[in-house]
Amino acid sequence: MGNGIRNRILKGFPGIALPRYEIDIAKGIVEGRSPVRRFGHNPVCAATEETIWEGSALYVYLTVAERLQVSSSVPATDIPASTGAWTVFIKGLDANYNIITETVTLENPGPVTTTKFFLRVFVARVMSAGTGGKNAGNIIVENNATGNTLAHMPIGENQSHAAIYTVPRGMRLIVLSRQGGEVASKLTHILFYVRMYGSVWQLKRDIIVKDSHFYTHIGMPWVFTEKTDIEARAWATGAAGVVFGGFDGYFEENKY
Repeated sequence: MGNGIRNRILKGFPGIALPRYEIDIAKGIVEGRSPVRRFGHNPVCAATEETIWEGSALYVYLTVAERLQVSSSVPATDIPASTGAWTVFIKGLDANYNIITETVTLENPGPVTTTKFFLRVFVARVMSAGTGGKNAGNIIVENNATGNTLAHMPIGENQSHAAIYTVPRGMRLIVLSRQGGEVASKLTHILFYVRMYGSVWQLKRDIIVKDSHFYTHIGMPWVFTEKTDIEARAWATGAAGVVFGGFDGYFEENKY
Protein backbone atom coordinates (compact mmCIF):
# COMPACT_ATOMS: atom_id res chain seq x y z
CA MET A 1 0.00 0.00 0.00
CA GLY A 2 1.39 3.38 -0.97
CA ASN A 3 2.09 5.96 1.71
CA GLY A 4 -0.50 8.34 0.28
CA ILE A 5 -3.32 5.80 0.50
CA ARG A 6 -2.18 4.63 3.93
CA ASN A 7 -2.16 8.19 5.27
CA ARG A 8 -5.67 8.79 3.93
CA ILE A 9 -6.91 5.66 5.73
CA LEU A 10 -5.25 6.68 8.99
CA LYS A 11 -6.79 10.14 8.75
CA GLY A 12 -10.18 8.77 7.74
CA PHE A 13 -12.50 9.36 4.82
CA PRO A 14 -15.26 11.75 5.92
CA GLY A 15 -18.69 10.29 5.17
CA ILE A 16 -17.38 6.85 4.15
CA ALA A 17 -17.67 3.76 6.35
CA LEU A 18 -14.48 1.76 5.93
CA PRO A 19 -14.24 -1.94 6.87
CA ARG A 20 -13.20 -2.32 10.52
CA TYR A 21 -12.98 1.47 10.88
CA GLU A 22 -14.56 1.43 14.36
CA ILE A 23 -12.16 -1.31 15.45
CA ASP A 24 -9.20 0.73 14.25
CA ILE A 25 -10.45 3.72 16.26
CA ALA A 26 -10.74 1.49 19.34
CA LYS A 27 -7.14 0.37 18.75
CA GLY A 28 -6.01 4.00 18.70
CA ILE A 29 -4.52 3.83 15.20
CA VAL A 30 -6.80 6.39 13.50
CA GLU A 31 -5.39 9.90 13.71
CA GLY A 32 -7.38 12.45 15.69
CA ARG A 33 -10.07 10.05 16.91
CA SER A 34 -10.73 8.33 20.25
CA PRO A 35 -13.49 5.95 21.35
CA VAL A 36 -16.27 6.92 23.76
CA ARG A 37 -18.20 4.30 25.72
CA ARG A 38 -20.69 5.58 28.29
CA PHE A 39 -22.70 3.15 30.38
CA GLY A 40 -24.61 3.34 33.63
CA HIS A 41 -27.02 1.39 35.80
CA ASN A 42 -29.74 2.63 38.12
CA PRO A 43 -30.78 -0.11 40.60
CA VAL A 44 -33.76 1.84 42.01
CA CYS A 45 -35.19 3.92 39.19
CA ALA A 46 -38.07 6.16 40.25
CA ALA A 47 -41.35 7.09 38.55
CA THR A 48 -39.78 10.43 37.63
CA GLU A 49 -36.79 10.98 35.35
CA GLU A 50 -33.39 10.00 36.73
CA THR A 51 -29.98 9.80 35.11
CA ILE A 52 -28.83 6.26 34.44
CA TRP A 53 -26.14 6.06 37.09
CA GLU A 54 -25.71 4.85 40.67
CA GLY A 55 -26.86 8.19 42.09
CA SER A 56 -30.57 7.34 41.58
CA ALA A 57 -31.39 11.01 40.86
CA LEU A 58 -30.87 13.52 38.09
CA TYR A 59 -27.17 14.26 37.67
CA VAL A 60 -26.23 17.84 38.62
CA TYR A 61 -23.57 19.45 36.42
CA LEU A 62 -21.07 21.98 37.71
CA THR A 63 -21.27 25.50 36.33
CA VAL A 64 -17.73 26.46 37.39
CA ALA A 65 -14.63 24.31 37.71
CA GLU A 66 -13.81 23.16 41.23
CA ARG A 67 -11.31 21.01 43.08
CA LEU A 68 -12.80 17.62 43.92
CA GLN A 69 -13.05 15.61 47.11
CA VAL A 70 -12.60 11.82 46.96
CA SER A 71 -13.62 9.59 49.86
CA SER A 72 -14.60 6.02 50.76
CA SER A 73 -17.43 4.80 52.97
CA VAL A 74 -14.86 2.54 54.70
CA PRO A 75 -11.76 4.78 54.75
CA ALA A 76 -9.80 2.51 57.11
CA THR A 77 -9.80 -0.22 54.44
CA ASP A 78 -9.52 1.86 51.26
CA ILE A 79 -6.04 3.27 51.94
CA PRO A 80 -2.47 2.24 51.04
CA ALA A 81 -1.13 -0.74 53.02
CA SER A 82 -4.70 -2.00 53.60
CA THR A 83 -6.68 -4.58 51.60
CA GLY A 84 -8.94 -2.20 49.65
CA ALA A 85 -8.41 0.54 47.08
CA TRP A 86 -5.26 2.66 47.28
CA THR A 87 -5.34 5.15 44.41
CA VAL A 88 -8.16 6.57 42.28
CA PHE A 89 -7.83 7.97 38.75
CA ILE A 90 -10.24 10.73 37.69
CA LYS A 91 -10.90 11.87 34.11
CA GLY A 92 -12.95 14.88 33.07
CA LEU A 93 -12.82 18.40 31.66
CA ASP A 94 -11.33 21.63 32.97
CA ALA A 95 -12.88 25.10 32.91
CA ASN A 96 -12.02 25.44 29.20
CA TYR A 97 -13.53 22.03 28.33
CA ASN A 98 -10.13 20.46 27.78
CA ILE A 99 -9.60 16.86 28.94
CA ILE A 100 -7.76 16.57 32.25
CA THR A 101 -6.86 13.68 34.53
CA GLU A 102 -5.56 13.26 38.05
CA THR A 103 -4.71 10.32 40.30
CA VAL A 104 -5.17 10.71 44.06
CA THR A 105 -4.10 8.53 46.98
CA LEU A 106 -6.93 7.74 49.38
CA GLU A 107 -6.68 8.82 53.01
CA ASN A 108 -8.21 7.89 56.35
CA PRO A 109 -10.48 9.50 57.38
CA GLY A 110 -10.50 11.48 54.12
CA PRO A 111 -11.58 13.03 51.93
CA VAL A 112 -8.55 13.77 49.78
CA THR A 113 -8.72 16.90 47.60
CA THR A 114 -7.53 17.10 44.00
CA THR A 115 -5.00 19.71 42.95
CA LYS A 116 -6.72 20.30 39.60
CA PHE A 117 -10.05 22.03 39.00
CA PHE A 118 -12.73 20.02 37.18
CA LEU A 119 -15.84 21.26 35.36
CA ARG A 120 -16.91 17.76 34.30
CA VAL A 121 -16.14 14.29 35.63
CA PHE A 122 -16.44 11.38 33.21
CA VAL A 123 -15.15 8.48 35.27
CA ALA A 124 -13.31 7.47 38.43
CA ARG A 125 -11.29 4.24 38.51
CA VAL A 126 -9.29 2.32 41.11
CA MET A 127 -5.74 2.11 39.79
CA SER A 128 -4.08 0.20 42.65
CA ALA A 129 -5.36 -1.86 45.56
CA GLY A 130 -4.33 -4.23 48.31
CA THR A 131 -4.86 -7.98 48.55
CA GLY A 132 -8.64 -7.57 48.13
CA GLY A 133 -8.05 -6.25 44.64
CA LYS A 134 -10.98 -3.84 44.74
CA ASN A 135 -12.61 -0.97 46.61
CA ALA A 136 -14.00 -2.14 49.95
CA GLY A 137 -16.42 0.78 50.29
CA ASN A 138 -18.42 3.05 48.05
CA ILE A 139 -16.03 5.64 46.64
CA ILE A 140 -17.55 9.05 46.06
CA VAL A 141 -16.18 11.98 44.05
CA GLU A 142 -17.78 15.28 45.06
CA ASN A 143 -17.20 18.91 44.23
CA ASN A 144 -15.38 20.97 46.81
CA ALA A 145 -18.02 23.62 47.50
CA THR A 146 -21.37 21.90 48.07
CA GLY A 147 -20.85 18.16 48.35
CA ASN A 148 -22.53 17.46 45.00
CA THR A 149 -21.77 13.87 43.89
CA LEU A 150 -20.06 13.78 40.47
CA ALA A 151 -18.99 10.11 40.38
CA HIS A 152 -20.12 7.10 42.42
CA MET A 153 -18.11 3.86 42.51
CA PRO A 154 -20.05 0.97 44.13
CA ILE A 155 -18.31 -1.54 46.36
CA GLY A 156 -16.10 -3.92 44.41
CA GLU A 157 -16.62 -2.43 40.93
CA ASN A 158 -13.33 -0.45 40.73
CA GLN A 159 -14.97 2.07 38.40
CA SER A 160 -17.84 4.53 38.37
CA HIS A 161 -20.54 4.16 35.73
CA ALA A 162 -22.73 6.97 34.41
CA ALA A 163 -24.40 7.40 31.03
CA ILE A 164 -23.25 10.99 30.60
CA TYR A 165 -20.67 12.74 28.44
CA THR A 166 -19.62 16.25 27.45
CA VAL A 167 -17.85 16.84 24.14
CA PRO A 168 -14.35 18.30 24.72
CA ARG A 169 -13.27 21.63 23.28
CA GLY A 170 -12.24 21.50 19.62
CA MET A 171 -13.95 18.13 19.12
CA ARG A 172 -17.19 16.69 17.87
CA LEU A 173 -18.83 13.47 19.02
CA ILE A 174 -20.21 10.85 16.65
CA VAL A 175 -22.65 8.51 18.45
CA LEU A 176 -22.87 5.18 16.64
CA SER A 177 -25.05 3.11 18.96
CA ARG A 178 -27.34 3.25 21.98
CA GLN A 179 -28.40 0.51 24.37
CA GLY A 180 -30.49 -0.07 27.46
CA GLY A 181 -32.80 -2.41 29.32
CA GLU A 182 -34.94 -3.14 32.38
CA VAL A 183 -35.01 -6.32 34.51
CA ALA A 184 -37.61 -5.78 37.27
CA SER A 185 -40.88 -6.08 35.32
CA LYS A 186 -41.36 -2.31 35.33
CA LEU A 187 -42.52 -0.57 32.16
CA THR A 188 -39.65 1.87 31.71
CA HIS A 189 -38.87 4.79 29.41
CA ILE A 190 -35.20 5.09 28.49
CA LEU A 191 -34.53 8.57 27.20
CA PHE A 192 -31.59 10.14 25.42
CA TYR A 193 -31.16 13.87 26.03
CA VAL A 194 -28.79 16.45 24.52
CA ARG A 195 -27.95 19.98 25.71
CA MET A 196 -25.95 22.09 23.29
CA TYR A 197 -23.67 24.71 24.84
CA GLY A 198 -25.68 27.67 26.11
CA SER A 199 -29.02 25.96 25.40
CA VAL A 200 -31.45 23.62 27.21
CA TRP A 201 -31.97 19.86 27.39
CA GLN A 202 -33.71 18.35 24.34
CA LEU A 203 -35.13 14.82 24.13
CA LYS A 204 -33.69 13.00 21.10
CA ARG A 205 -35.07 9.46 21.63
CA ASP A 206 -37.51 7.66 23.94
CA ILE A 207 -37.47 3.86 24.01
CA ILE A 208 -39.90 1.83 26.16
CA VAL A 209 -38.82 -1.52 27.63
CA LYS A 210 -40.04 -4.05 30.20
CA ASP A 211 -38.03 -7.12 31.16
CA SER A 212 -36.09 -6.68 27.94
CA HIS A 213 -33.15 -4.86 26.45
CA PHE A 214 -32.08 -3.30 23.18
CA TYR A 215 -28.93 -2.49 21.25
CA THR A 216 -29.35 -0.16 18.29
CA HIS A 217 -26.68 0.65 15.75
CA ILE A 218 -27.62 4.09 14.45
CA GLY A 219 -27.73 4.06 10.65
CA MET A 220 -27.47 7.84 10.49
CA PRO A 221 -25.13 8.61 13.43
CA TRP A 222 -25.77 11.46 15.83
CA VAL A 223 -23.15 14.22 15.56
CA PHE A 224 -22.69 16.72 18.40
CA THR A 225 -20.45 19.79 18.57
CA GLU A 226 -17.97 20.79 21.26
CA LYS A 227 -19.23 21.45 24.81
CA THR A 228 -22.49 19.57 24.20
CA ASP A 229 -23.79 17.49 27.12
CA ILE A 230 -25.28 14.05 26.34
CA GLU A 231 -27.15 12.00 28.92
CA ALA A 232 -29.27 8.84 29.14
CA ARG A 233 -32.16 8.97 31.61
CA ALA A 234 -35.00 6.68 32.62
CA TRP A 235 -38.25 6.56 34.57
CA ALA A 236 -40.11 3.44 35.61
CA THR A 237 -43.87 3.09 35.97
CA GLY A 238 -44.56 2.43 39.63
CA ALA A 239 -40.90 3.13 40.47
CA ALA A 240 -38.32 0.56 41.69
CA GLY A 241 -37.11 -0.22 38.18
CA VAL A 242 -33.72 -1.83 37.63
CA VAL A 243 -32.38 -0.04 34.58
CA PHE A 244 -29.19 0.08 32.53
CA GLY A 245 -28.25 2.00 29.42
CA GLY A 246 -25.73 4.08 27.54
CA PHE A 247 -24.22 5.00 24.19
CA ASP A 248 -21.03 4.41 22.19
CA GLY A 249 -19.14 6.26 19.50
CA TYR A 250 -16.01 8.32 19.09
CA PHE A 251 -14.88 11.92 19.19
CA GLU A 252 -12.71 13.55 16.57
CA GLU A 253 -10.94 16.82 16.06
CA ASN A 254 -13.00 19.45 14.26
CA LYS A 255 -10.35 19.81 11.55
CA TYR A 256 -11.48 16.55 9.89
